[in-house]
Amino acid sequence: MIGAALLPRGAQTSIIANLLLTVLILCPLALCLFPVYLLLMFTVFQLQRAHSGAAGGLARLGHVSASINSHVGRISTRWARRSIRFNSWFAGLDRVVFSKFDRPHNGTNSGKDLNDFR
Repeated sequence: MIGAALLPRGAQTSIIANLLLTVLILCPLALCLFPVYLLLMFTVFQLQRAHSGAAGGLARLGHVSASINSHVGRISTRWARRSIRFNSWFAGLDRVVFSKFDRPHNGTNSGKDLNDFR
């Protein structure tokens, strides 16, 4: 009070406004938001624990997925080779049989042959 009485009128208003802002608004706001802050901190630490717990399981799942992918790749390669080998045995027969269904090739071609589209 003595300091406010000795200061000029503009400074008195500024000091009183700052004091009232701090005491009536900022202090209650800080007190009311402190539980919210604690709740957020608790949530962050729980999320960290959940992340640590899930990371191991997800890493194992990634390893299992990679091994399954490798296994399926080997099996599909093996079956693709068998299919190619099987079809190569019948390539001559296919050529003879399917050539019976080809269109006859004559000189009156309109300029568009199936081979032109390849």
